[in-house]
Amino acid sequence: FYVNVKGTSNSAPSSVPAATALSAPELQLYPNPSSGLVNIALEGAENATYEVMDILGQVIASHTGSGTWQWNASSATEAADGTYFIRATTLNASGNALVTTKRLVLQR
Repeated sequence: FYVNVKGTSNSAPSSVPAATALSAPELQLYPNPSSGLVNIALEGAENATYEVMDILGQVIASHTGSGTWQWNASSATEAADGTYFIRATTLNASGNALVTTKRLVLQR
């Protein structure tokens, strides 16, 4: 919202550059809810870092590599039924980190 001497306007004046939003690729988790095996994909990313976090923010599993990962929550002793967050990080062409997070529910 901008205020100028002649009144108000809800758009930026032409002299103010528009901010460019960096958008992360779409993070896909399936099935969700899951009973154990979770497919994680970051659409359009060749390399990515994935982190599985519990509700306290503790990283309980991670993977770095291609844009896809299959996490076996059944073999992870620290992964009880409940809510987790998957954080995916990749770099864009300019070298800026793009981060996206989604919620995952484990029900066994």
